Amino acid sequence: MGRLGIVAGSVLLLGTAAPAFADSVTFGQFSQKSVSQRLFRYKNLDTANSAGAEIYTTTTPSSTVSGSIPVYYIMSQFVLPADLQGLQDAHLTVDFLSTSGTTGSGASRVQMFGSGTITITRDTAALEGWNSRTNLLTVTFTDAELDASQNNGSFTFKSNDDSTITYSSDFLDFANVFAKDFSLSFSGADPEFDANLGLASDAVGQQDLDAARASYARAEELVAAHDAGWWRQRVRLEWARAEIALLADDPDEAAVAAASSVEQAELARAPRHVAKGLLFQGVAELSSGKPEAPATLRRAATLAEGLAALPVVWQARALLGALLVGTAADESARSLATARSAVLTIAADLPADLREEWLARPNVSALLEG
Repeated sequence: MGRLGIVAGSVLLLGTAAPAFADSVTFGQFSQKSVSQRLFRYKNLDTANSAGAEIYTTTTPSSTVSGSIPVYYIMSQFVLPADLQGLQDAHLTVDFLSTSGTTGSGASRVQMFGSGTITITRDTAALEGWNSRTNLLTVTFTDAELDASQNNGSFTFKSNDDSTITYSSDFLDFANVFAKDFSLSFSGADPEFDANLGLASDAVGQQDLDAARASYARAEELVAAHDAGWWRQRVRLEWARAEIALLADDPDEAAVAAASSVEQAELARAPRHVAKGLLFQGVAELSSGKPEAPATLRRAATLAEGLAALPVVWQARALLGALLVGTAADESARSLATARSAVLTIAADLPADLREEWLARPNVSALLEG
């Protein structure tokens, strides 16, 4: 496979944090400062009796010794102290180890990696945080994969459904984070994308259609400049398009966008993204009175239940249960019961103050009282 070069790398670290249970939160992104230097190395560890590889960062393009590389890091949160806003000067260190060979052929290859670490350290200590106040983000994992199947010279190192992921940071609290995910792209990325998409979603929440469309357009331009390695961004962009279409009272357009997100997530073999996309699609179909809505919501719920994706489970089951009250009483009752169980399971894992806030949300309290 040879040495991997990075033009402008990015890492997206995702999880769902209370109390915004329905939303994926991108905790941060980085871009390499010296974009022309090849500072990621792929080392073949194959022997006559075994297969394996290691991916690690080096301090110079010619070095064979692991080290850290200078990056810009942006914390993708909207409320931050002044010294943590904007691009942070930092260093990135990665070390991934595989004891497996590649599968596939030609340019379409996948290799499983059993363990690894991603560390992003601030060059100088910040005023805020805990401990040493330099650990912007550390990710340790077991079971992830290197995917070179884009067939365009790009690579993606990403978690999958078998991954176990642990986050730590001096500045972020991950106590109530679940559905963890990450992706490191070797095809280039732009940290502006997440900020613009987040602004679009915020504008939807504030019912500001013009602002939502403006931020969406900027995110769309960024996606258009990138290849298939940006499948996650394309899926999330379609979710935002669906939200904006619903705000604009165009549920048919929302259904098209959601269906597109499902198709792209299926191609990427990302079942959690498929489940969330189906939820968007079911909501859009329900809003437009399409007869397919119950089947779509049922599929979203069933897939989410298999993945223990409780944020999708409770919403899909609650909508399906309400939709079927007059036509399929038994299934309606079962769906509503499953939704309530998911809500209470989420609540049980929360600290007391967040639990109270969660259970008091109008849609949650209405479900529990119904």
